[in-house]
Amino acid sequence: MNGDCSREWARKLQDRHHRIAVTASLDTPYWLGHLKFSPLFRYGSSATFNVGIDGSDRNLDDLGTDRVNFSGNLGDIVWREPGSPIPTTLISQFSLQPIGARSGNLPRNAGRGPSFYTFDLSLVREWKLNERMK
Repeated sequence: MNGDCSREWARKLQDRHHRIAVTASLDTPYWLGHLKFSPLFRYGSSATFNVGIDGSDRNLDDLGTDRVNFSGNLGDIVWREPGSPIPTTLISQFSLQPIGARSGNLPRNAGRGPSFYTFDLSLVREWKLNERMK
């Protein structure tokens, strides 16, 4: 039934269960030029994504937020590399609800995206111009 808010509970699109950041600051001795290295590593576990039907209004409620029916395991809806083969067995488990029926059974943000990794490195060196300026 449309307006059933109990079906709307889901992880947010920005939700990542795990996030970690590790940083350091390393100074080299004078014979290596007094360089300062500052590495930063960040990791975030997978985020969610929504599976939709291109803004179609199949339940005729004047909103383009309808969802599809899914008959498989929700854990199978995962992000894939661009250009990788389309999993036809997974695609065959999706179907559209009849026009005028309530929205499909697939929950909001049911897909699981990739993990997030990033590594940044800052390198600093000071030059002394004169007694007062560096």
